[in-house]
Amino acid sequence: MSKIAFLFLVTGNIERKDYWDSFFIKKKKINIYIHNDKVKIHNYNLHNENILLKPHKTKWGYILEAIFELLSIAYKNKENEYFVICSESCIPIISFPTLYRYLFLTKKNLIELWNMDKYSYSKVSNINKGHIKHSAFWILKRSMVSKMLQKKDKILKTYNFESGEEYFLSYFYHKYKNEFIIKQTTFANWNYNKNYIKELYLQKEIVKSDKEYLEIKKRIGQLSSNRHPKSYIDIIPSNILSKKSFFARKFLLSKKELYLKDYKIKNLMIISGLQRSGNHLFIKLLIESLDKKVVFINNVNKKKVKKKILYENLFNSLIFNGHYLSKNINNLIDIKYLQKKKIDFLIISTEEYFIDEIEMLYKQFDKITKETKVKKIFIMRDLLNLTASRLEYMKHLDKGYPMYTDQIFINTWLDYFYYTKKEKIMTLNYNEFLIKKDFYITNQFKKLNVLYKRNIEKTHTLFGNGSSFSKKNKNYLERYKLFETHNTIKKLLKNKQIKQILNKYFYINE
Repeated sequence: MSKIAFLFLVTGNIERKDYWDSFFIKKKKINIYIHNDKVKIHNYNLHNENILLKPHKTKWGYILEAIFELLSIAYKNKENEYFVICSESCIPIISFPTLYRYLFLTKKNLIELWNMDKYSYSKVSNINKGHIKHSAFWILKRSMVSKMLQKKDKILKTYNFESGEEYFLSYFYHKYKNEFIIKQTTFANWNYNKNYIKELYLQKEIVKSDKEYLEIKKRIGQLSSNRHPKSYIDIIPSNILSKKSFFARKFLLSKKELYLKDYKIKNLMIISGLQRSGNHLFIKLLIESLDKKVVFINNVNKKKVKKKILYENLFNSLIFNGHYLSKNINNLIDIKYLQKKKIDFLIISTEEYFIDEIEMLYKQFDKITKETKVKKIFIMRDLLNLTASRLEYMKHLDKGYPMYTDQIFINTWLDYFYYTKKEKIMTLNYNEFLIKKDFYITNQFKKLNVLYKRNIEKTHTLFGNGSSFSKKNKNYLERYKLFETHNTIKKLLKNKQIKQILNKYFYINE
């Protein structure tokens, strides 16, 4: 019987094994091979797996030896007719029968071609053969794998450079072109920050200040170097399902999926806002007013505040800047305090997240907190004074995470604003608080079934970085006027849409 060999190249768990378990329903038509360069084997309970016990050491951009090791082992089984390369973060987005039918009807090798830029040409400049750049994810027939294994040593020597796995099929493509179909087998979202980078390039051309030019240039560099595909958790967006691919990446699983149901937590609050919006002030007031057993998990700083409050750092554990970093997720899961104590309130703070990241976090917690009351809260401050606060803060920031005031920041603020209106999520308005103070907070906390305790002055310096401005400057709603010549403030003052929003909802009359 003709079979399909699935070649998993992993560095730990197969992240979404649940998808693969459902996919491998035809056990007799598959063989699974796993290359893991870590000593510890994790969650491989897939059907009739073959784990390579002597793996090759791999690192980013150098995986060709591991690929050939997988091919060599899988090729020994004469029933394997097709060979599919997968990573730990891949998931199937079609059924196995659909894939099987497609491959054995087309009887071709599948490869996705990429554009060759100057950098790509420089990598293969010493190779005399015609060269192509292709995705590292492909599906090959047995006859092609046979040809590859015969030339294994020569290929490994020729393409022994960073990302050589994206070029090595050049050795066969031109000679056997009729045996290939150009098709994307595995979808990855490489373009999610493309539009932002374009906007930054436009800004770079018009700025006059050398300092701002260098800031934008740095921002472009950070985004450009961060081109690894966008990560997803738990749900497959419809735009991915509509692709004519067989698989997709990167789909990651939170470790133990944050099983809060295993802990005795009565209430969960997820509080989101942009930095310098008064986030910590509201959270401090909330914690002091609760007077209960509270765990506050913040994504920026790390320190203990009071005996009743455990303050843990999850900066590298939850979703941050569009990428799911799962290495330290057990910082939350393994907190003995959470396991032993009955927690009245768990408060999770997110700052600078994009809306799709916040929604992903909501869905993750909605799935696992059925017996916990969940409150979703946004903290909003007017865009003019928020920008001014960030600009003032940056004057005194020698080290640390910079607070950008670029178009990405503006777009994110607008996304927050329209999301709170569309979804009717509870919103704490910092401007309204500045005007109405105790009266405003009392009424807002009532909606959370919390009795507000008037302790504002004590609260300011517990944690967080306090106000960007001096205490003498109490013109809270006019601080942006100190930066009227700054390009971002000038741009905002000319934007009719933003001015209407600020006038209607944030008491800014411009």
